Amino acid sequence: MVTFSGSSASDFLPYGVPVPASARPTAYPEPYDPRHPRPPVPNTQPEMNLSDKLPIPAFLRDSIVKYRPSSTRAAGGALFERILSGGYTGFVFDSTNGAGVYALTDADADLAMPNAAAYPTDVTITLVPPASCFGTMRWSTRPAADSATTNLFATVLVCGGGTGSNTIEKMDAAWLDKYARTYDGKPSYFNQVIKMFTISCGWGWSAQIYNFNLGQWEEKGRLCHGSAYYGITLFDTHNLTNCSHLPTSRQRSIVLLNGSTQTWSPPPSFLVAQGWDYPTDKICFTSGYYQFVATASNGWEVRTP
Repeated sequence: MVTFSGSSASDFLPYGVPVPASARPTAYPEPYDPRHPRPPVPNTQPEMNLSDKLPIPAFLRDSIVKYRPSSTRAAGGALFERILSGGYTGFVFDSTNGAGVYALTDADADLAMPNAAAYPTDVTITLVPPASCFGTMRWSTRPAADSATTNLFATVLVCGGGTGSNTIEKMDAAWLDKYARTYDGKPSYFNQVIKMFTISCGWGWSAQIYNFNLGQWEEKGRLCHGSAYYGITLFDTHNLTNCSHLPTSRQRSIVLLNGSTQTWSPPPSFLVAQGWDYPTDKICFTSGYYQFVATASNGWEVRTP
């Protein structure tokens, strides 16, 4: 497990050095350093952007907003607060100095959604830094019974305010070759969403994914301005009534950037909470088929049969 406060550059993958697709790296990409900033490379495949053809449904986007808690602080100003209600299973970040989030996420690009009683059927993992309205989403969707599952990586605006660019891309073989390598036994990708002051509108949020073929961070979306209070790391299902056939999903090595100290560090603790947008969506958890657990790697797992 990597903790970034006090780490040196030698602890990370060397900047600008490609990592072959066949490699099994143990070092991690170095996160954004506001004291010595390196700008990300622009999106290397803008022609693959599906945001105009396959927009994120309003029910997924709006439920994130609806069920993010109000600005009430937990006792002692903890960095994590319990999700009180909603359609998600996960954690909420609370940080008045929030300036970024970084995580390692299972790609699960071969995920195949089981048959369901209603469609569309969706599974998402959403990551948003504290104080931001902008984040990333791993989104698997099956629009109809006669359709196959499409697995996507997306940037997403989860609350009002700000303007910027959005990206939705299929996680196909070419995508995996660029952005995923095997960590902890599964193809996984690194992403970070950070507050930057070097963009054209003065300041904003940059959603980035690590490009292993370049050995550099690549920008996938940008939001000019756009402030909130809470950040989130959440797993959600929509219309999932068949609890079989899904892989165990993980998001781990989650660290937060403190804008005041300009250092990355793990959150101090995790609080598990569950809430449901649609009554059917809780079946797999309340029946005991799925378990949502915090892990020692500053992350969580949804454990499936």
